[in-house]
Amino acid sequence: MQWLPEDWFPKFVVVDIDGTLTDGEKRLNTRALDALRRLEEAGIPVVLATGNVRAITYGLWRFLKLSGPICCENGG
Repeated sequence: MQWLPEDWFPKFVVVDIDGTLTDGEKRLNTRALDALRRLEEAGIPVVLATGNVRAITYGLWRFLKLSGPICCENGG
């Protein structure tokens, strides 16, 4: 993250699933997944926030081994 000041460190990053981590055919974007992995390795929790149902969101959260919470079912 060279474009950020050296002493700046985010507490967490929130990311959507559909259209952000996936394309129009629901295929995962490997570059996006690599970015999430690098954030987690740097100690920055990743939060999934999506309209998807809990089963989909939780499954992806477990698959990606994310440490942040999930927000799903349109905030439900």
